[in-house]
Amino acid sequence: MKMKKMKYVLMTASVMLVGAASADLLGAWIDGSVDYAGPQAPSVAPAVSGVTASSMTQSGLGAWDVRDVGFGNAVLPSGPTYDPGSSSWWFLIRATGIDNTHNNDEYLAFDLTADAGKQLDMDTLSFDATIVRNAAGDITTTFGIYISTDGGANYTLLDSSESMSHIVGTDPLATALAPETFSYDISSYTGVEDFRVHIDVADNSSSDKKGTYVQGIQLNGSVIPEPATIGLLGMSAAGLILIRRIMM
Repeated sequence: MKMKKMKYVLMTASVMLVGAASADLLGAWIDGSVDYAGPQAPSVAPAVSGVTASSMTQSGLGAWDVRDVGFGNAVLPSGPTYDPGSSSWWFLIRATGIDNTHNNDEYLAFDLTADAGKQLDMDTLSFDATIVRNAAGDITTTFGIYISTDGGANYTLLDSSESMSHIVGTDPLATALAPETFSYDISSYTGVEDFRVHIDVADNSSSDKKGTYVQGIQLNGSVIPEPATIGLLGMSAAGLILIRRIMM
């Protein structure tokens, strides 16, 4: 009976030491408030202990830009994630040169790396997107989310079903579709040390007069101790209990 009670006390002490995990903002890119120069966007997430967020890069997207105006100098709307008022910086992906299939070859890329002795339990990936055009015709953009947990050696397609369409007439003035927030459940990825994301972009247009804009990219999850670290915490708790018993 005493042994069972001791095991229960040790388990309880370990849980109390580790604590209950709750989802935090681990990484964020293009929050709308900053006009950055160059092909990379640094993470703008608040510092969370135990994890490092990389800068965002792009591959295969051809022409790209960061701006707070659309084609024809139409001011882009603020995204649902970030509302800065008069300015709202977006990452522009021009339609020209992008194909209409998902092959993990035209994407935005970013990743999270857990510190030594830590792991990541992921929760959600989300971002805002809108479509702008300055010519007649229509454009449909789809997003393919690719995930890697082995340092980028292999990527798995999580979802490619999310899309947005902008059907326009002959008005020469630039018009933007109302921004949408796309959200993906990534809670099945637990206990990972390296979490990499490619947002693969595909559209049905070859015109440089139309483009997709992305803003407010966020990765949410929790930083947790590695199992070995939890074991050490449990041993420490056991030591404290034994010392207390001896002193009693």
